[in-house]
Amino acid sequence: MLIPNPTTGKLNVTFDANGQEKYILKVVDLIGNVLIREESTTNEGINLKELNLGGVSRGMYLLEH
Repeated sequence: MLIPNPTTGKLNVTFDANGQEKYILKVVDLIGNVLIREESTTNEGINLKELNLGGVSRGMYLLEH
């Protein structure tokens, strides 16, 4: 889940995990340029990751994992 969408700054990403795993979240523009790349490890259950999009130009972006 992405909250708030659309955003002008911070974006909260929540997701469920079965255990500890490494993951990578990427914010990508429509031509494939990676603007933000965050790497971390999940905890079992609901996870929350905050991404700061304040420095990204207005536009439409994709979140990849």
